[in-house]
Amino acid sequence: MQSTAFDQDGSKPMNVTFITVNYKTLDFIRRCVTSLLSNYPSVPVLIIDNGSFDESTEYIQEVANQIENVNCILNKKNHHHGPALDQGIRTCATPYIFTLDSDCEILKPGFLEAMLTKAAKAKRIPYQRHAAPTATPTDANPIQLTRAG
Repeated sequence: MQSTAFDQDGSKPMNVTFITVNYKTLDFIRRCVTSLLSNYPSVPVLIIDNGSFDESTEYIQEVANQIENVNCILNKKNHHHGPALDQGIRTCATPYIFTLDSDCEILKPGFLEAMLTKAAKAKRIPYQRHAAPTATPTDANPIQLTRAG
């Protein structure tokens, strides 16, 4: 039985987006994103920069401009971690979302496939998106969504 959480041949996860929030954590975010892309190179990644305005912001913009499946939101101020994650979740169009703190790394693949298989078989999922909502800024500053390409 083919799960909708995987591609046609059932080998690559799809319909999931990785979301991570950055606030002045250049070394952490670099390791986090590198580990995501080395283990899951085709899975979409959304990085929310929470008003850092430092080298980490420059790195995030560079990665989003160079890698097709990496996008970023650049907040003009720090909205704090939880609201920034919520902002990212509301921006994603995929039905499944995996949040990862910037100081975390993925050491080996396999966990995402297991989670998506379990979610696809579940009769009830605590939260699953059915339609992509419109991103709404949390203050008067507009959201700047950068898409590669």
